[in-house]
Amino acid sequence: MLKEDPRRHKVNFMLKQYVLQDLKQSVPSGQRSDFVNKAIEQALVREKRMQAFHSLDEIKKAKSARLSTEELIQMKNEGRE
Repeated sequence: MLKEDPRRHKVNFMLKQYVLQDLKQSVPSGQRSDFVNKAIEQALVREKRMQAFHSLDEIKKAKSARLSTEELIQMKNEGRE
């Protein structure tokens, strides 16, 4: 998905109580960091794709910018690997 980097960093953030309970019930304690890391990576990929689609929509609306089909495809695929 994204770049493989073995380095890990301890972070501190807040989870809703029910999310934490579900995480503890569903994912074994030794696997939670990997689970959360993977979920965040997937969410970031989705977010970047949505941003790219919104950018394409803005370009279409502007109509003053003329892009080739190849350029549009490159923009659409930005962030995919």
